[in-house]
Amino acid sequence: MTPDKRADYWKANLRLLAVLLTIWFIVSYLFGILLVEPLNSIQLGGYPLGFWFAQQGSIYTFVILIFVYAASMNRLDETFDVGEDSAPASASANTARLDEGTAPAPHAQTDADPERTRRAGYWKANLRLLAVLLAIWFVVSYGFGILLVEPLNAIQIGGYPLGFWFAQQGSIYTFVALIFVYAASMNRLDRQFEVSED
Repeated sequence: MTPDKRADYWKANLRLLAVLLTIWFIVSYLFGILLVEPLNSIQLGGYPLGFWFAQQGSIYTFVILIFVYAASMNRLDETFDVGEDSAPASASANTARLDEGTAPAPHAQTDADPERTRRAGYWKANLRLLAVLLAIWFVVSYGFGILLVEPLNAIQIGGYPLGFWFAQQGSIYTFVALIFVYAASMNRLDRQFEVSED
């Protein structure tokens, strides 16, 4: 990659980050703190919207923005030809053929098919894992912390109502635990698909 292309790639990355962080700032700080009182006049699942943004909305937005960033960076990688598939194995052979004055060999798609299939399987397994873990987190944070908070408040944990605990701490503890589960599961997936760092 040329220095100019690298600079353009980095500028595009920074622009993307600036947009996504601005969105997250608006949702977490503006909606969750500055505009919490006016938003509390709107109800979401029986709870004030400002309270929801302060408790859950900014976290959900952050997780969604992670996926938006990953998808956008894949597009940027393809645009700037820095993706995983950007350097075919036959490139050096084609360069050598050009040096010899002969025509380069056409890119053999069959050589890349097993690798492409393996990568696609790896990515699908990763997405399935993420879907399961995010579904668990959604049930704990939104289901237990908002929708089922009243019935759960009948149960006490450490002297506090369980629904309140899920809304204040439980969803955060669950999120942290799911990070460790994700890391361990991805290590297994890395070994299964032979993409581990070891």
